[in-house]
Amino acid sequence: MRNRNVRPCISHNTACLSLGFLNVCSLRFKVHALTEMIQKHDIMCIAETWLNSTISDGEVRVPGYNLARYDREDRAGGGVGIYYKASLPITPQPDLQLRGVEAVWLLLGSKSQKHLFGCIYRPPQEPVAYWDLLDSAFHRASLVTTSMTVVGDFNVDVTRVPRTSQRQHLEDIASAYSLTNHVMSPTRITPTRPQGSTIDLVLSTENSVSTCTVVPSTISDHLAVDATLNVAVQEKRSMHARLTRKLHKIDIPAFRQDLTDSLAQEFPTDSDITTYWELWHARCMAVLDILAPLVQGKSKSKETAPWSNRDVYQLEKKKNKYHRLWLADRGNFTLHQQYRRVRTQATNMYR
Repeated sequence: MRNRNVRPCISHNTACLSLGFLNVCSLRFKVHALTEMIQKHDIMCIAETWLNSTISDGEVRVPGYNLARYDREDRAGGGVGIYYKASLPITPQPDLQLRGVEAVWLLLGSKSQKHLFGCIYRPPQEPVAYWDLLDSAFHRASLVTTSMTVVGDFNVDVTRVPRTSQRQHLEDIASAYSLTNHVMSPTRITPTRPQGSTIDLVLSTENSVSTCTVVPSTISDHLAVDATLNVAVQEKRSMHARLTRKLHKIDIPAFRQDLTDSLAQEFPTDSDITTYWELWHARCMAVLDILAPLVQGKSKSKETAPWSNRDVYQLEKKKNKYHRLWLADRGNFTLHQQYRRVRTQATNMYR
């Protein structure tokens, strides 16, 4: 596994994409604290989400972002997820998920130009056979495209000396698929290892990553990783997704009863007001997700000229109004004069 000094993003033909990663150790009750961090990135990868089938997407929703997730079902903990801007041309790839490997895969772009994103969590103390499964997962991904970026908590310290067998397995897989690691600073510091360990990695194909830094985090005992990618992307402009609830169709008696039952459950007595609010909000949203689930629709969005503003819009609206009135009554000299005056004002403002 190669480690290179990355270069700044200087291409004029490539849109730089912002990528983040953090092991959060429970997403459900930290999503509000994470929202600001997520909204600073185009794509935000999360490890150890600790989600399961009883927790809906609505409980961990971030406005303007879609969430692709893989939950651990056989025992508590683990799990991964990727938040990505709803405006990005991204398609989740559930067919790439392999039993025994906690991973989420997303495909960015079109048939002619693709880039694959993966987020992986490898639990500690996995048997040696895990590395064969991970190699199979990377092989499946490489059949979609050889251009990829994979981030995750591999629980393998790639800077530890002497080199461990686990590190050797990971480096062999990365080398087989021409992936370079861009994280060489400690991403987790513990009392038992105060010098830190580099276990949260960003692996990418040649020239995909332009910058990569490790930044402090108050949300987790892991440090966060920020990367900038040289990946061509064109956001969807003609249509934009919006999430709505059909509240007019909700069963009010059922909603009242379910909400009462949910809020009647005991709250932790040792929690502060913020935790109480997050628990109350999560329970209310869970009831709404059952009786009035979020549905995604699309609405047209017009591109606005760079010189346009509210004053221009209002004047244009006024000009069109007088024009329609004058067309309906061409003999009205006053209307014609008003139309010409507003038209002149609009023309002068455009200039």
